[in-house]
Amino acid sequence: MCIRYRIPLPKLPEGKDLWDVLFLLLMTLFLPLLSSGRIALLSQNASSFATMGIDVDFKEPLNPEIFFVVLLLLFAFAFFLIRDRLSLVSKRKVRICLLVFSFFFLVRFLSVFSFPYGAVSFLFSFEGKEVPVLYSGFTIYERFNTLLSDIFLLSYFLIAILVVPTFKKEIMTLFKFLLVGYLLFLYVAIFYSLVTEGDAIVHSLRFFMGLEEERGLDVLSFTTNRNVLGFLLFLGFASCVILFVWEKSLFALVSLVILFLFSIPVYSRTVLYLLLIGIVLFLLVEPFFLFRKQRRWAIALWSLLVVGIISFLLAIGILWNGDFPAFFSSLLKKLSDGRTLSSRQDILLRALSMLSYPYYLVFGYCRIPFTNIFSLYRNDPSLSILNSHNGLTETLFHFGILGCLVVLLGIVYVFFLCRKIFLRKKDTGLVFLLLALMQGIYAMSEPRFLFLDDVSSILFIIVYFLPLLLTAGKPSERETLWN
Repeated sequence: MCIRYRIPLPKLPEGKDLWDVLFLLLMTLFLPLLSSGRIALLSQNASSFATMGIDVDFKEPLNPEIFFVVLLLLFAFAFFLIRDRLSLVSKRKVRICLLVFSFFFLVRFLSVFSFPYGAVSFLFSFEGKEVPVLYSGFTIYERFNTLLSDIFLLSYFLIAILVVPTFKKEIMTLFKFLLVGYLLFLYVAIFYSLVTEGDAIVHSLRFFMGLEEERGLDVLSFTTNRNVLGFLLFLGFASCVILFVWEKSLFALVSLVILFLFSIPVYSRTVLYLLLIGIVLFLLVEPFFLFRKQRRWAIALWSLLVVGIISFLLAIGILWNGDFPAFFSSLLKKLSDGRTLSSRQDILLRALSMLSYPYYLVFGYCRIPFTNIFSLYRNDPSLSILNSHNGLTETLFHFGILGCLVVLLGIVYVFFLCRKIFLRKKDTGLVFLLLALMQGIYAMSEPRFLFLDDVSSILFIIVYFLPLLLTAGKPSERETLWN
């Protein structure tokens, strides 16, 4: 007769879950600063946050007086977060994370400190033209700043992967409030835009419907660029569908429709394509999972899809006198305008030509040298283009092939979690998978993910990454996140 003994899980101090979530959120807010550039307050040339008078120079590392303070704060938050909670994590999972961390540390150490010292001469070839570039200096502080930033960036994600699944189910309520709060923020942005940019919205809609030849002014709300506003709407879409699969609500469904409709006059085309495909797939597929137990919601979603299609066709029929082929031909011509695509392709191909040196292909340039070298290569002293405009390849320029292996491992882990959720609750798993694919496509044309933009990274973690970990997690042997 075999008797099995179950070792009881250690109990955490009362209220520790809330404190640990606070430490995790503080880490999330402070972390992107490590990979920021030098900050100047009240700058007359505030290119990054013009309305706030803050200039960020990505050619240089973060100011030492800010960097080391933030680093110490992050170490403190991480210590208090994992001090008791690691006892809830399996030793095997901890060993795997330590192995990944050790590999990444070794690769980044070799890359950062073997980068040539002093002046470095490059000769790049693009479109049959050779361009010489001379880069002077990758200082010791810049090297330590780069290494510590990269290491703590990975540490954050490994800590989150380890500890977030140990939170109790009640913590999901807090994240529901965070997602709702983000959607309320978007409502404020939409209302502000309607009040201050009403004419621009009308002109953009008339241009979209083929009633005007010129689109007019961009719709910005209180952002600095329509693509930034589009990104905020994209994450709002993610918030809506996550809230809906967590707990069916009319607020999430109405918000989904409002955000999609507002994305049309914003006319950030990448976002518009993705939201159109995403909302159609969601309204079409989600009801199949709800039809047996929540038939009313299934019928409501299908009805919304049908009403949307009919309304769209009626509007075209009235405005274009039923000439549907002419409208769709005109719309396709606008949405496939190759000027922006050609410009981004030129930037990307020019950047890829920098990988002709095997050393940098394997180990990467590191962020600060790459930003400076690429600026000189493009003969762009103002640095109006900060990167290669492709988030996936940007990591290759920063980390090289070896460093990108860890990034790819992280992407694979996201798909693993989506599969894990799918095995428990199919529609929720498919929603997280759909959002992962949409974000991957988005990253190929807009540098908004993978910590290439500070604020965007914070929102991505709070809106998608942490909810994914919470949904996939299993706090103990006796309770799960599913009712």
